[in-house]
Amino acid sequence: MAQFSAETLAAPFTYTGAFSPVTEFWDRATRDENPGKEPPAKTDNNGIPLLSLDFMRIEEVFGRPQTVVFQVQIPKTDVPDDLEPGRYSLINATVNVYARDSKIRESWTAEGVVEN
Repeated sequence: MAQFSAETLAAPFTYTGAFSPVTEFWDRATRDENPGKEPPAKTDNNGIPLLSLDFMRIEEVFGRPQTVVFQVQIPKTDVPDDLEPGRYSLINATVNVYARDSKIRESWTAEGVVEN
């Protein structure tokens, strides 16, 4: 797995307004062992719950522009309560890139958001 640091101040992303809490992954066996229970909230290294925010960016695919929606995990305390859809830069964004199912996948994390 390759890991990159992303500088987003020069090319901010568009926040869609959609967000959700991040939960731990439970496979089928774990879900069967815990019927009626929800997976616990995933936290950062300091124990702060994480939120997954949806952002959009434009990529060129086969010579044509394409809108890509991707999720960024950010600590809940670093997301303003009144965050509205718009253009934002990610603070200390990190992208983990890996190959899975013969496709390139990416996982984004950031320390916060800043309005542009």
